[in-house]
Amino acid sequence: MVLEKDLFKKILIDPANNSDELCILTGYGSAAMAEYHLTKLVELDLFPSVNLTVGMTPLSGIDSVNHECFQEYTQRESDNFGCRYIIKGDPVHSKLYIWLSGGEPREAYIGSANYSQVAFVENESNFYNQHELLVSSPPEEALTYYNRINQGSALCTSPEIESKVSIAPIGKKPGNENFLEGLPSISVPLPKKSDGKMRNKSGLNWGFRGKRNKNEAYIQLRPEVYKSDFFPPKPNRFTVYTDDGKKMIFTRAQKGREGDAIETPKGNSILGRYLRKRLGLSSGQRVKIHHLEKYGRNYIDFYKIDAETYYMDFASSDNSKTKKR
Repeated sequence: MVLEKDLFKKILIDPANNSDELCILTGYGSAAMAEYHLTKLVELDLFPSVNLTVGMTPLSGIDSVNHECFQEYTQRESDNFGCRYIIKGDPVHSKLYIWLSGGEPREAYIGSANYSQVAFVENESNFYNQHELLVSSPPEEALTYYNRINQGSALCTSPEIESKVSIAPIGKKPGNENFLEGLPSISVPLPKKSDGKMRNKSGLNWGFRGKRNKNEAYIQLRPEVYKSDFFPPKPNRFTVYTDDGKKMIFTRAQKGREGDAIETPKGNSILGRYLRKRLGLSSGQRVKIHHLEKYGRNYIDFYKIDAETYYMDFASSDNSKTKKR
């Protein structure tokens, strides 16, 4: 059986109805894909354990954002998710997906698709313009290969991992000051652009509606941004690394399929709490324009590292006046 369409549903979702474990071997993988995949399984009341092995780490290492997120998921979701890196032998570029039930392999697929949203998450606009192919494979043989390859791997949380795998830093850190040069970037104003005022019940103050959590917030995008391909389309997730060393998973929201805003899908209060803390405000406090003026910044800069990884700069300005964007 050859599969080219609906790969996410056919390979990563449907088999979970009759299986309790998924073993994945991939050349490259992303934490945003793991978050998206696990979320969709939970929404469908499906709880297989997902065992991910990233194979190209001996050659390419892994960036610090995905590494730290994989570590977090492995620790937090230990019953449902584990991530390993190849640390011995040659790099592994294979892409293999094996479903098991009670330890017995049921079905397996091999092909071109890395464990990433670029490969798996279908969108009708053909945002990524990329073809992928997966073909069914004898499950017993596939599992034998997977187990043999995994002999040269280690959990991403193991004490030795950072001495065995190159962890590439992301962001403006010592020795990496020029990292952002040349990356596509945008500046997103936080007040309403037309009049420069903060809205009392939208944007950063979205939670001030009815009985919502008052920390709930989203970042409104200008038309020239949300109509572009700078951010992935709905429902894709993307990982955002901040100038103060935090990590968050974002997605587009609102306005039909386009999504003219971005938010944290695990709960948009995550974003609201983060921004209020940066501004020196109390949890649930209404954000007003003078708070941005005091902080010295009324916009956020985003840098696109790749299709699923971004850098967000909300560092306060040295000046007392906000920079106009």
